[in-house]
Amino acid sequence: MRVDKSKWQKIFLGEVCNLYQPKTIATSCLDSNGKYLVYGANGVIGKYNEYNHKFPEVLITCRGATCGRINISKPFSWINGNAMVVHPKEENLLDFAFLGKAVSAIDYSKVITGAAQPQITRANLQKVQIVIPTLVEQQTIASELDAVQEMIDGYKTQITDLDALAQSIFLDMFGDPVTNPKGWEIMKIGEISEVTSSKRIYQSEQTKSGIPFYKISDFPNLIEYGYSDTGIFISQAKYEELKSQKLVPNESDLLITSRGTLGLCYIVKDEDCFYFQDGMITWLKNLKSTVLSAFLGFMFQSSLFKNQIEKAQNGSTIAYLSIAMIRKFDMIVPPIKLQQHFVSQVEAIEKQKELIRDQLAETETLMAERMQYYFS
Repeated sequence: MRVDKSKWQKIFLGEVCNLYQPKTIATSCLDSNGKYLVYGANGVIGKYNEYNHKFPEVLITCRGATCGRINISKPFSWINGNAMVVHPKEENLLDFAFLGKAVSAIDYSKVITGAAQPQITRANLQKVQIVIPTLVEQQTIASELDAVQEMIDGYKTQITDLDALAQSIFLDMFGDPVTNPKGWEIMKIGEISEVTSSKRIYQSEQTKSGIPFYKISDFPNLIEYGYSDTGIFISQAKYEELKSQKLVPNESDLLITSRGTLGLCYIVKDEDCFYFQDGMITWLKNLKSTVLSAFLGFMFQSSLFKNQIEKAQNGSTIAYLSIAMIRKFDMIVPPIKLQQHFVSQVEAIEKQKELIRDQLAETETLMAERMQYYFS
């Protein structure tokens, strides 16, 4: 929709909305059998037997690392004080759905204070400006953006459903790997592959261009999209030196996250050209012919591996998997032909997911463009 933005007002958020932090209830007061949802900084945190807000509200996370995150509460809910409520002063001035979109477009980096404990204060938030079209325009814009968001949510649901299908196929073919009802051979990761890591890359060896150097924080994007927009590189000469020493992963090798979110798995492709952070990422290479890399990669999503990862932590406050820990992980080893049959089905599912991801990316780009057009 094209609009005449020259007639839109720019108004301080504090002029058109009441901003406040409600009373916080202690975590110990939450009741799993409670009737009403309780909202904290990042959304629903539990239930309670009372509510302090009858109608939906726009909430802004105002404390912690996720400052600026937007949530919309359900009717009849309790909202805690680590979320800032943004409530229109006049209903005939601001459409509720439009308000949610408008505050999600704010650049909160300009109003966040505090280094050790980031926070957004009411005083700072009151001074943020938002655009105010006519009420009819607000409703039209909100409807358009809601329709795009519905498409985004639909694509994400399709991807989730396909992941569930792959899990279902795995359980049907191999059973629960924890109980191993089909009696498959059990082997340790260290018996079917070499478990190692990369060579350390010092800061002095990092460059502003060249071969991408991925850190642990890059792996979610690498796994999801096949690449990550890292700002760190190594030179082509350094990469070739590592390659000549057989210190660069080959096609079908597996890279496993060993810090933070543990057990995320990336299977190296033939066309890949990157290096990665030592210590934080574990490298499985030289797999025995009795195990397919795609099957092993899927095993890292299984309850068997998740249980072993949890057990390996043994109450540690720092999420960490050592090479020695991973070597001792048990896995089922069905006949190679069954693995091949399973992998072929998963590959077909992955192709469907790839098409949906492309559609999702296009729709998310559309959303970003429309948000930029309406709120910049």
